[in-house]
Amino acid sequence: MSETNIIAPVTITGQVTINAPISGSPALNVVAPIAVAPNPESWIEMISQAEPVFTADIGSGSVYTLTNSSITRYRFVPEPYDFSLDKVYGAFDGSNLSIELVSRV
Repeated sequence: MSETNIIAPVTITGQVTINAPISGSPALNVVAPIAVAPNPESWIEMISQAEPVFTADIGSGSVYTLTNSSITRYRFVPEPYDFSLDKVYGAFDGSNLSIELVSRV
């Protein structure tokens, strides 16, 4: 049996059925609900979809809240500015950012 790997941004909703035949056994079908994040957005798309609101100064930079519809994200802007550290995160607990979503570089 050959195997093909395809890596591409996709959006999947609903459920997935996996047919996994096992040698000498009948096929095993697994149906499971899935939750996959939508296609990744670029850094510029994420930061341009919402007006940034200053949230906190942490470490060596500032955190801004970006809210678009019902989605809240957090942008870290380093000071002094460094393109490689300008990132958008999915979670902020008041002092720590987590779930890195996208970086400017």
